[in-house]
Amino acid sequence: MSVSMARHMPHPRRAAFILLLLAQGAAHADTDLTGLPLERLLEMRVIAASSYEQTAVEAPSAVSIITADEIRSRGYRTVADALASLPGLYVTNDLSYSYLGSRGFNRIGDYNSRFLLSVNGLRTNDALYDMAYIGSEFPLDMALIERIEFAPGPGSSIYGSNAMLGVINIVTRSGADLSGLRIASAVGSDGLRELATSFGRRYDSGLEVLASVSGLRSAGQDFHFPIFDTPETRGGLATGQGGEHYRRGYLRATYEGFDLEMFGGRRDKNAPSVYAGLDFLSNENKIVDNMGFAAIRYQRQVGADTRVEARLSTSRYDYAGIYPYTGGINNRDDAHARSQAGELRVVSTLWEGNKVVAGMEVEDDTRLDQRNADPGVVYLDRHDSGRHSAMYAQDELRIADRWLLNAGLRYDKYYTFGSSVNPRLALIGEVSPGTNVKFLYGSAFRAPNSYELYYQANSAATSPALGPERSRSIEAVIEQQLGERLRWRASLFHYRFDSLIDQVAEDGILVFRNQGSVTGHGAEFSATVMLPADIRANASASLEDVRQDDGQRSINSPRYTAKLALEAPLAGSGLRGAVDLTAIGPRLDRNRGNVAASITTNLVLTSQRPWHGARFSFALYNLLDRHNSEPVSDYFAPAQVPSLARSLRIGIEWRY
Repeated sequence: MSVSMARHMPHPRRAAFILLLLAQGAAHADTDLTGLPLERLLEMRVIAASSYEQTAVEAPSAVSIITADEIRSRGYRTVADALASLPGLYVTNDLSYSYLGSRGFNRIGDYNSRFLLSVNGLRTNDALYDMAYIGSEFPLDMALIERIEFAPGPGSSIYGSNAMLGVINIVTRSGADLSGLRIASAVGSDGLRELATSFGRRYDSGLEVLASVSGLRSAGQDFHFPIFDTPETRGGLATGQGGEHYRRGYLRATYEGFDLEMFGGRRDKNAPSVYAGLDFLSNENKIVDNMGFAAIRYQRQVGADTRVEARLSTSRYDYAGIYPYTGGINNRDDAHARSQAGELRVVSTLWEGNKVVAGMEVEDDTRLDQRNADPGVVYLDRHDSGRHSAMYAQDELRIADRWLLNAGLRYDKYYTFGSSVNPRLALIGEVSPGTNVKFLYGSAFRAPNSYELYYQANSAATSPALGPERSRSIEAVIEQQLGERLRWRASLFHYRFDSLIDQVAEDGILVFRNQGSVTGHGAEFSATVMLPADIRANASASLEDVRQDDGQRSINSPRYTAKLALEAPLAGSGLRGAVDLTAIGPRLDRNRGNVAASITTNLVLTSQRPWHGARFSFALYNLLDRHNSEPVSDYFAPAQVPSLARSLRIGIEWRY
């Protein structure tokens, strides 16, 4: 048999059940951000757009922020859940991994390699697939997150490869925020059991520590697949699919100018039996994601106007896929990556009216191994390495009292294909009190990853001529604050992607080649309203049109997305309720068949005050049990798979 080529795996089941009415935990000792005036929220500083702190208004991007309180009150279980609430973003779940789309672009079968995902500024895209992991495999407890920042559009002028569709930066809480011990547990449908323990403290010496361990087990769901609807295959019913078990840990210690951060985890997941050629009756399909990150940073103020920062980091990623094929053959896919990186940079306001950041990076991928084999037959056994370096600079120049000019440039050098130079230019101004505009231009690139370069059915075959994907985009943004209770933002955007990497057959061997381009344009609108009685509403809508060069619509590209989130206290109950509604317009699957529009509604109740020292949570996901469809890649027998059925989660938390 041929190489499995299967690193994407699904997870399914049927409808769950509804239980009682309780309320959510994850209570924070810090201020409830839902009660803050909007102008206070706007003063929150973000890192994602420029890699240093600045207000969202000054950032050279239409930055969105998801706060810790929103994560808690809306019951977001993963980073994917949280990002799916933002304007223009949508998630495709192939029942193993969650894939993020932005502004109508999310190619079926690709990894999240056109987004850069970082934790406190540390890149977490793995060194082999360049994937941004945003599902349950991501090794960070959601309760540790202070905020999630998303800067849409090109970010290669600061961050280099992968920052084509946007930059996601996760900022964790500090030890002082937690200030004690937290124990949380949850149960739910599909055999869900979850436990997490965290400890944080700031000591009189100045040492600050945050540590956490967490784990989860789930039995999975049942799904019906019409393509397998025969008496020999139980009428197409796949039982107990998508169960998973993960363990993860986090440690951060800061002292004076030093910052040590370590986190990692392992997820074992039962994948469903709908991959092409697999034994549908087998429940032994399995995928394993095991990743870890460590970094030490040091920063020092050199004079009143200049700060020097240095970082050393290391990361690892191990993947295993076990696939029982028809005929009793167990194919196994393995990948191992090890990487080390260093960065040195300077942030200075030495020159009046200027804020300059300049730096250099180097990354050495010492181990990039890929193997695929059946018992007694090896199809692929590669052992490669990689290396690249970069230099960058950005200047935030105040050209008038109310106007900023932000200009950046980065040079990247790869040993595989050569170099890439990417600029960014942004004009940001306040045209009237409370009204700001941004005019943005930038280019970005994505370097071919080792999977695309070397994963071939013949170990000797490679794709040596593979070059980077490239993009250019322009955007106009207007933001307006109307009093203390309403803020809205609108964007018009246009982008073009060239030299997209596709998998093609040459002489009977699947290889990757640069071919194809897409052009997209559209508009986004979002608004936040603070109503009396502590009621908060967030709404957004996006319209986009993404076309291939032949004029056809791009696959998995919805014409529109729409989101609505309502939060309100339930009078006299001590509970706060949240309803989250997401609509994704019709799309095309890989065969250009229609994927119907989908609507998903979640209901979350959270307790606002402790009850006998505990806080509770109650969440129903896919409240109306809508049977939506998700488009999937060529590795699946069907072109579409069902989305997750309704599920329940009840949580409890203690703080000491």
